Formats: sequence, structure tokens, C-alpha cells
Amino acid sequence: MMSLLKMLLVCTIVCAVTIVLFFMNQFASSCLAASRLQKLSPEAVMTSLQSASEDQAAVARIAWEARWRQLFPGRKWGSEPNCRSSMKFVRKPQFRPLWVAERLQRLPAIPMKGLEIGACSMPVQMPPHLNMSYLDHKADKEGLSSACFGGASATVPDIVDDAARLDLVESEAFDVVLAAHVLEHMPDVLGALQHWLRVVKKGGLLFVLVPDLCDPKYPPGDRLRLVARPEHFVEEFLNESVSIDNFLGHAAEQGVSLSGIDVLRTASGLPATGYSCELAGSAQGNTKFTKIIEDADRLTSFVDVPLELHPDKIYEEGLCASRQPHNVHLHLWSVDSARAMLNCAVELFRTRGLGFVLEDVHAAGRTAFNMQEIRFILRR
Repeated sequence: MMSLLKMLLVCTIVCAVTIVLFFMNQFASSCLAASRLQKLSPEAVMTSLQSASEDQAAVARIAWEARWRQLFPGRKWGSEPNCRSSMKFVRKPQFRPLWVAERLQRLPAIPMKGLEIGACSMPVQMPPHLNMSYLDHKADKEGLSSACFGGASATVPDIVDDAARLDLVESEAFDVVLAAHVLEHMPDVLGALQHWLRVVKKGGLLFVLVPDLCDPKYPPGDRLRLVARPEHFVEEFLNESVSIDNFLGHAAEQGVSLSGIDVLRTASGLPATGYSCELAGSAQGNTKFTKIIEDADRLTSFVDVPLELHPDKIYEEGLCASRQPHNVHLHLWSVDSARAMLNCAVELFRTRGLGFVLEDVHAAGRTAFNMQEIRFILRR
């Protein structure tokens, strides 16, 4: 009997040691890769390794950082978007006017004042009882053409003002404010939201639409990027100099989007186009970009950062993009990261006397007129 117990004890010890050695070997392999990340802090390495267990995209990004021995653009303030998971919760496509009208039906159908910020060539059609005004940072055709997609047919604004501050707009001047694909261009995202809410009457609504980083058919490489953590937006809100200092870092993230165009095409079995930021606006660039848009439905849904994506290409594209700041996606979101940021803003703004209710945050699928996008409604 004692001999049998000894054998069981020995077997138990051997199994335990084997399991420990297995996990030590796995950990050692991870540490070997991490040890080559010469510019990463221990905290960043641990965050990366933790993320890697949750998403294969994180594994690919860590491998890229090991290959090039530097942080991926946006790593300082970013985390993995986990697109494979969030794509399961994208709502069916719905045209923007229908989405807005559904919510406005719950308000009295009386004459109201509305403001759309940065409508460019695609103003959202509003119900007839809304008397709409339009705001942009330029009113001349040349300025609108340089800042707007399809700028030649852009809506001429009634108010020329900085969308980030709305200095010329009185507080509580409008019942409804809408901004479609404007917030991602703001250096201080929460600061812009604060001013947009400021001009909404109490009980009024703010509709905001931003690109969904996880859109599987968006031709630029936005989905190769990281999403900023909520504390990053808070830091830029509390200290203006931080958002200024971060600008080139965000421009480098735009470099990922631009250099990622051919990454997505190659991974999808499509020929590279050679499109670059320097070609933007030229006849050659327009021809290439038209082809890129036409091929959007042929792109592979999920593509991870490839080892061969050269950092020099990323930073070259980012530097070029920085010279056209109004066209840079300084920030991008998954639906989860957008919700986390807005939940922080609820409390942050409340302490400043600007209370609001977060009514809705969701991702809506692509339509013939817009990409997959994140939509949210804030009520004063």
C-alpha cells in the first residue's frame, strides 16, 4: 500500500514538474521575442503579451515590433481593437437620414434649429421642420476642395468657424447638432465634443458619426491601427500642449493607413497600386484611388500587420499627411473603444457643469453611400 502511495506521489510530482516546465518554456519563448523590443518598457511588453493571448492581430503586431525593434505607431496610447470580436455586433446597414429621423420622431414636430458641422459634399437630409445651418472652416471652393472628399460639390457653409471650438456660435443655440466624419480629425476629441454639446439646447441632441476602424472593406489600412485608450483622450483634453505634442505621433498612425492600402490589396490577392500621399490630388493619384475604391468589396476581411511593412514607409507617408492636417485621421475607434471614451466623458463633463446622457453607441454596416461607421447620440 505504501509503495502504491509512493508511486502515485512520484507520478503527481513528475506531472506537476512537466506542466511547470511546459509553461516556463512557453513564457521563455514569449520573453525571448519580447527581449528584442529594445525600445519597449517592461509595462508595454507585459501589456503586449497579455493582448497577444486574446487576439492574433496582437501577435502579429508584437512580431512586427520585434522585427523592427521599435514601437508600432500609436502604441504609446493605444490598445488592440479586437476587430474579429467586434464585427459580430455590427448592426444592419441603415441610411443616415433614417437613423436620425428615427430618433427625432420622439421630439415634438415643431420648428427647430439644426446645425451640421463639416457637411462637405454629403449633408445629411433632415426633416423639414428643422431649419438647418452649416458650419465649416472654409467657405471658398478651393479651400473646401482641399479639405473635403468631393469638395467641388461641397455645401457652402453659413458659418465659417473652427469646428474644434465653435467660437462664433452661442451656447445652447441649436436643438440638434450633427457631425459626420469630423471628430476623427480633431486634435482634442473631448474638447471638440464639449463645444459641440455646449451649443446644444438642454434636452437637445448631438448626433456624431465616425469611421469604424474595423470596417473590413475600407480600402486604406485603418484596421491595421491601434485604438486609443480613454485616458489618452482625457490627457489631451486636460492639457492642450499634450495634443500638440502628439500630433506627429498621430500623423504616423495615418502613415499606417496610407501605407496599408497596398498591404490590404496584396493580402487580398490584388495587385499593388503604388498609391502614396504625394500623389493625392494629382491626375495619377485620382486614377489610382478610384481603382482602390472600386476594389473595396474584393478585400479580405481580416488582415494582420505584416513583418515586411517597413517603418520608413509608414513615417514617410505620415510626414506627408501631416502637411494636410484636415485630411488626417488623428484618432480612430472600434465600437468598444468609442463607448469607453464616451463613458469617461460623461463624468468628466458633469464635473464641469455640462451634463449629458449617452443614448446610443453602435456600429452600422456599409451602405451605398457610406462606409461602416460608429454612430452615437448624446442628449443634453
